[in-house]
Amino acid sequence: MTDREKSFYAEIGRRIKSHRTALFLEPADMAKILQKSKDHYNKYERAETKCSIHILSQIADALNCDLAMLLPDKPISEAGFSESETEFAHQLDA
Repeated sequence: MTDREKSFYAEIGRRIKSHRTALFLEPADMAKILQKSKDHYNKYERAETKCSIHILSQIADALNCDLAMLLPDKPISEAGFSESETEFAHQLDA
């Protein structure tokens, strides 16, 4: 994972943890809900593995929050992505 990807996923992990702790859930609780091992789930919060949109959607459901609440606020260009990655994202938005 590149540094900018790590930063992006670290912010997602912080948001997941924030929502989880607000609900007084433990990582083991989330792991059970998601049918993952506790170690695997913890990797999402610590940004040690990429979290697919499918898994992120399941996490949002488990936390009873909108998926967008777990995503970084910064536009992709400000998150340190290359121009080509930014252009691709803008094409998706169009």
